[in-house]
Amino acid sequence: MAGSAVPGLGTGVGALAGVAAGLAVGAGVDIAMLAVEESLTRDDMRRDLLASVDESLAPLREAFQCAAR
Repeated sequence: MAGSAVPGLGTGVGALAGVAAGLAVGAGVDIAMLAVEESLTRDDMRRDLLASVDESLAPLREAFQCAAR
């Protein structure tokens, strides 16, 4: 009804609704894909992080003759 009363208003409202829907769908897809990627790589990332920390602490262990890991 608004589009017929004022020319272009319906098109503007439709365009804004399309932008809002597109942003919502895009953000939803990004969040879902991030969750899937995180669940698939979590164990590998944890192993890599622990190995990096272990490697960075190795010189300190040697300097202080510490056998703890």
